[in-house]
Amino acid sequence: MINKKIWLGMLAIVLVFGMIIISCNNDESEDGINELDELDYNTGNPSQAFLTKAGLNQTQYDQIVNAAGSGFKGWVFIVRDEYSEALMVWTGRNLSNFDSVANTLKNIFGDEQGRDSKEGRYYANGDGYSLNFHSIKMSEDGYYIPAGAMTLDFTD
Repeated sequence: MINKKIWLGMLAIVLVFGMIIISCNNDESEDGINELDELDYNTGNPSQAFLTKAGLNQTQYDQIVNAAGSGFKGWVFIVRDEYSEALMVWTGRNLSNFDSVANTLKNIFGDEQGRDSKEGRYYANGDGYSLNFHSIKMSEDGYYIPAGAMTLDFTD
Protein backbone atom coordinates (compact mmCIF):
# COMPACT_ATOMS: atom_id res chain seq x y z
CA MET A 1 0.00 0.00 0.00
CA ILE A 2 2.84 2.41 0.87
CA ASN A 3 4.50 1.53 -2.46
CA LYS A 4 1.30 2.53 -4.32
CA LYS A 5 1.16 5.90 -2.50
CA ILE A 6 4.75 6.65 -3.45
CA TRP A 7 4.04 5.92 -7.13
CA LEU A 8 0.83 7.97 -7.05
CA GLY A 9 2.75 10.85 -5.44
CA MET A 10 5.44 10.68 -8.12
CA LEU A 11 2.79 10.57 -10.84
CA ALA A 12 1.08 13.64 -9.37
CA ILE A 13 4.38 15.56 -9.31
CA VAL A 14 5.10 14.66 -12.93
CA LEU A 15 1.58 15.71 -13.99
CA VAL A 16 1.83 19.04 -12.17
CA PHE A 17 5.25 19.71 -13.70
CA GLY A 18 3.91 18.84 -17.17
CA MET A 19 0.91 21.15 -16.76
CA ILE A 20 3.20 24.00 -15.69
CA ILE A 21 5.38 23.52 -18.77
CA ILE A 22 2.39 23.36 -21.12
CA SER A 23 0.69 26.42 -19.65
CA CYS A 24 3.73 28.71 -19.96
CA ASN A 25 3.16 31.81 -22.10
CA ASN A 26 4.84 31.19 -25.45
CA ASP A 27 3.71 34.40 -27.21
CA GLU A 28 7.30 35.57 -27.43
CA SER A 29 10.01 33.09 -28.21
CA GLU A 30 13.29 33.13 -26.38
CA ASP A 31 14.63 35.00 -29.40
CA GLY A 32 12.22 37.91 -28.99
CA ILE A 33 9.41 39.31 -31.09
CA ASN A 34 8.59 38.29 -34.65
CA GLU A 35 9.59 41.42 -36.59
CA LEU A 36 7.08 40.65 -39.34
CA ASP A 37 4.21 40.82 -36.83
CA GLU A 38 5.14 44.43 -36.06
CA LEU A 39 4.16 45.68 -39.53
CA ASP A 40 0.72 47.04 -40.46
CA TYR A 41 -0.06 45.09 -43.64
CA ASN A 42 -2.40 46.05 -46.43
CA THR A 43 -3.83 43.03 -48.21
CA GLY A 44 -5.87 44.75 -50.90
CA ASN A 45 -4.64 46.38 -54.09
CA PRO A 46 -1.60 48.60 -53.53
CA SER A 47 -1.88 52.37 -53.41
CA GLN A 48 -0.62 54.46 -56.29
CA ALA A 49 2.11 55.80 -53.98
CA PHE A 50 3.29 52.22 -53.34
CA LEU A 51 3.31 51.37 -57.05
CA THR A 52 5.16 54.58 -57.91
CA LYS A 53 7.80 53.95 -55.23
CA ALA A 54 8.23 50.35 -56.43
CA GLY A 55 8.34 51.38 -60.09
CA LEU A 56 5.51 48.96 -60.90
CA ASN A 57 2.09 48.97 -62.47
CA GLN A 58 -0.79 46.85 -61.14
CA THR A 59 -0.15 44.02 -63.61
CA GLN A 60 3.52 43.75 -62.63
CA TYR A 61 2.59 43.83 -58.93
CA ASP A 62 0.16 40.94 -59.52
CA GLN A 63 2.86 38.99 -61.41
CA ILE A 64 5.21 39.28 -58.43
CA VAL A 65 2.54 38.24 -55.92
CA ASN A 66 1.56 35.25 -58.08
CA ALA A 67 5.18 34.20 -58.72
CA ALA A 68 5.65 33.53 -55.00
CA GLY A 69 2.67 31.20 -54.75
CA SER A 70 0.63 31.48 -51.57
CA GLY A 71 1.73 32.95 -48.25
CA PHE A 72 1.43 36.64 -49.17
CA LYS A 73 1.00 38.63 -45.93
CA GLY A 74 0.61 41.95 -47.70
CA TRP A 75 2.33 45.19 -48.60
CA VAL A 76 3.52 48.07 -46.48
CA PHE A 77 4.37 51.63 -47.49
CA ILE A 78 6.49 53.38 -44.87
CA VAL A 79 7.15 57.12 -45.00
CA ARG A 80 9.50 58.74 -42.47
CA ASP A 81 10.60 62.31 -43.03
CA GLU A 82 12.43 62.22 -46.36
CA TYR A 83 12.69 58.44 -46.48
CA SER A 84 10.12 56.05 -47.90
CA GLU A 85 10.08 52.31 -48.37
CA ALA A 86 7.73 49.95 -50.20
CA LEU A 87 7.78 46.42 -48.81
CA MET A 88 6.08 43.15 -49.79
CA VAL A 89 6.11 40.20 -47.35
CA TRP A 90 5.47 36.44 -47.67
CA THR A 91 5.71 33.65 -45.10
CA GLY A 92 5.99 29.88 -45.48
CA ARG A 93 8.04 30.16 -48.67
CA ASN A 94 10.95 28.08 -49.94
CA LEU A 95 13.93 28.49 -52.24
CA SER A 96 11.86 27.63 -55.32
CA ASN A 97 9.45 30.50 -54.50
CA PHE A 98 12.45 32.82 -54.08
CA ASP A 99 13.84 31.84 -57.49
CA SER A 100 10.45 32.33 -59.13
CA VAL A 101 10.08 35.87 -57.74
CA ALA A 102 13.72 36.72 -58.54
CA ASN A 103 13.19 35.63 -62.16
CA THR A 104 9.96 37.65 -62.37
CA LEU A 105 11.75 40.75 -61.05
CA LYS A 106 14.54 40.24 -63.58
CA ASN A 107 11.95 40.05 -66.38
CA ILE A 108 10.12 43.18 -65.16
CA PHE A 109 13.14 45.38 -64.48
CA GLY A 110 15.52 43.88 -67.04
CA ASP A 111 18.40 43.87 -64.60
CA GLU A 112 19.77 41.89 -61.74
CA GLN A 113 22.94 42.91 -59.99
CA GLY A 114 23.33 39.45 -58.57
CA ARG A 115 22.12 36.62 -56.40
CA ASP A 116 23.93 35.45 -53.33
CA SER A 117 23.43 33.52 -50.14
CA LYS A 118 24.99 33.79 -46.73
CA GLU A 119 24.21 31.91 -43.53
CA GLY A 120 20.72 30.79 -44.53
CA ARG A 121 19.70 34.04 -46.20
CA TYR A 122 19.31 34.38 -49.97
CA TYR A 123 19.45 37.68 -51.86
CA ALA A 124 18.55 38.90 -55.32
CA ASN A 125 19.28 42.57 -55.96
CA GLY A 126 18.50 44.88 -58.82
CA ASP A 127 18.43 48.60 -59.36
CA GLY A 128 15.96 49.80 -56.71
CA TYR A 129 14.92 46.45 -55.22
CA SER A 130 16.18 43.79 -52.84
CA LEU A 131 14.57 40.35 -52.51
CA ASN A 132 15.47 38.42 -49.34
CA PHE A 133 14.57 34.86 -48.38
CA HIS A 134 15.29 33.41 -44.92
CA SER A 135 15.69 29.64 -45.02
CA ILE A 136 16.44 29.64 -41.29
CA LYS A 137 15.23 31.75 -38.38
CA MET A 138 17.26 34.96 -37.99
CA SER A 139 17.50 36.66 -34.58
CA GLU A 140 18.98 39.99 -33.56
CA ASP A 141 18.40 42.64 -30.88
CA GLY A 142 15.26 41.07 -29.41
CA TYR A 143 13.57 40.51 -32.78
CA TYR A 144 13.53 37.62 -35.19
CA ILE A 145 12.43 36.80 -38.71
CA PRO A 146 11.05 33.26 -39.03
CA ALA A 147 12.33 30.63 -41.41
CA GLY A 148 10.46 30.71 -44.70
CA ALA A 149 9.98 34.48 -44.66
CA MET A 150 10.55 36.38 -47.90
CA THR A 151 10.62 40.15 -48.24
CA LEU A 152 10.84 42.38 -51.27
CA ASP A 153 12.06 45.87 -50.49
CA PHE A 154 11.90 48.76 -52.96
CA THR A 155 14.23 51.57 -51.88
CA ASP A 156 15.97 54.56 -53.41
